[in-house]
Amino acid sequence: MKVIWISSVLPTGPFDPNLQSPSASTRYRLLQPCRYLATRGVDSFILHPKDFALESSSLLSDADVVAFSKLMSPDVKLFKKHADLNLQIIHKAREQGKTVLVDICDNWFSHAEYGPYHLEIVRLGDRIIASTERMAEIIYGH
Repeated sequence: MKVIWISSVLPTGPFDPNLQSPSASTRYRLLQPCRYLATRGVDSFILHPKDFALESSSLLSDADVVAFSKLMSPDVKLFKKHADLNLQIIHKAREQGKTVLVDICDNWFSHAEYGPYHLEIVRLGDRIIASTERMAEIIYGH
């Protein structure tokens, strides 16, 4: 089994168990799951949205699952650029019949700039992962 993790904070490449991040949410919600899955024989590959081009979407072809991790940036223009790329990736993954996981750990649904993306990606995901029971209730309400 192979999982491609879409992350705007890590470099593109095969998962390296020595990879570190100053971001707690990246460590707990992406790196630790990758390490655990590796012990179970699951390969992980990290894809930064900027490295995905629709014409080279063959990166997705050997994946079983495409997992979208937290997308956040204080730079709204950069956020929107990565959000647009993520939505292209999710549509291509769905076209290829991949299972799409979406990990939501913060409530941005009502935010003027970040909300529309979060609402859309939750709608498009096959499975939604919530950080807490309360977050799951919030997601379910949308």
